[in-house]
Amino acid sequence: MLYLYLVVTFLLDRVSKLLVVDGLPPGHSAPLIGDVVRLTHVRNTGAAFGILSGQTYFFVAVTVFLAGAILWFYHRSPYGRFINGVAAGLIVGGALGNLVDRIIWGFVVDFIDLRVWPVFNIADAAIVVGGAIMIIHYYRTVEADSPVGTETEEVSD
Repeated sequence: MLYLYLVVTFLLDRVSKLLVVDGLPPGHSAPLIGDVVRLTHVRNTGAAFGILSGQTYFFVAVTVFLAGAILWFYHRSPYGRFINGVAAGLIVGGALGNLVDRIIWGFVVDFIDLRVWPVFNIADAAIVVGGAIMIIHYYRTVEADSPVGTETEEVSD
C-alpha cells in the first residue's frame, strides 16, 4: 500500500502543479468553486506559512532525512501495515512532490486557496492527512495494546 499511495500522491501533486504553472501566471487567481475555493498561483520559497523563506538547501536536506526516516520506520513497525502504508505513502509522496519543486524551481508551487487559510497544494494536504492518520492510528494501537487494570494502588499506613 505504501508505494501505491506514494506514487499516486506524487503524480497527482506534480500534474496539478504543472497545470497551474502552465495555465495561471504567478500571483493570479481564478475561481474554482465560486469564491469559496480559488486557484491562486503562489511561489513559496519557505515552509508552511512561508517561514524560513529562501532556505532551499535546508528544506531539501530535511525532506530527504524525514522521508527516509518514515520509510525506515514503516518497514520496521510492528503495527498494522495497511493504515501505516496509507499514512506513510501520503506523507512521503507529498514530501517528494514538494522536494521536486524545490530542486527544479527553487520554490514550491501552491495553488489551493480556501480564502481563510494560507494557499497550499496537494502535497501539503497529503502530508497533513497522512500525519493525522498516522498519529490517530498509533494512538489507538498503543492504547489498545496497553494492559487494562495494571495500575498499582497506593497503600496508606
